[in-house]
Amino acid sequence: VKVVDVLESRELVADGPLFLTIRSSWAVGRRSRITQDLTVYAHTRRIDFKTQVDWQEDRTLLKTGFAVDIHSAQIRAEIQFGHVMRNAHENTTWDRAKFEACAHKWVDMSEGNYGVALLNDCKYGYDTLDGKVSLTLLRSPRCPDELADIGDHEFTYALFPHDGPFTVETVVREAWSLNVPLIAAGAAIPSGAESMLDFCRVSNPHLIVDTVKKAEDDDAIIVRLYEAGNTRGVAVVTFSSPVKKAYHCNLMEETGEALTVHGDEVELAFAPFEIKTIKVYFR
Repeated sequence: VKVVDVLESRELVADGPLFLTIRSSWAVGRRSRITQDLTVYAHTRRIDFKTQVDWQEDRTLLKTGFAVDIHSAQIRAEIQFGHVMRNAHENTTWDRAKFEACAHKWVDMSEGNYGVALLNDCKYGYDTLDGKVSLTLLRSPRCPDELADIGDHEFTYALFPHDGPFTVETVVREAWSLNVPLIAAGAAIPSGAESMLDFCRVSNPHLIVDTVKKAEDDDAIIVRLYEAGNTRGVAVVTFSSPVKKAYHCNLMEETGEALTVHGDEVELAFAPFEIKTIKVYFR
């Protein structure tokens, strides 16, 4: 293991009321370079590491890691439409054999009243060994592609400490914010259509709206949601326009059971980690 510690430059590139950014550049080996913007914000505890890498190393693994003083035997790791619990220790031979495991947008290690999440926008191998939570950034293997990982890369990961235990409102939504940031764009809004900027709202914070699309075969809108916190209950989905009718549907968008509709609201019951796809017709 070799620590990347050849710092070539460091400068303050942004210092305002909303965020502060420090840009650092490191040399790795003889030819590789890492340039990283560390950003802290006024509105969130999230610390972003926007990273550009010119990688020219052969059979070399590049990782980032953070020492965390968290007392937890398990961590949560995001999978598609939910998360799983995995051990954060090496007490057994099968745990010691795990070099790393996979996760999607986040992993979280929490105590009863405090936790730390490691978020990312495109890197999916992590480990929690030696009191650290780490993320694999590059590998540069020679097989099956001799030039794998060689060249320019750009990615962002983030450290997110949070008060209290893991919740969807803290960790999951912060990871979505990193992966699907707001994009400002100029557009002409037709008269009376301002409400379309807020297409739908969900009353239960554990439900995540994952997909909104036009139906393939008719004029309905498809909305796919999932429960992200391992809870069950009933939620109300409020749309920006009055709803004529709404149905459960499958991935082929075949209409199923009708849903209860009241004006612009649709009632939806859900189970832990359940995926719900609904087909909505507007008046």
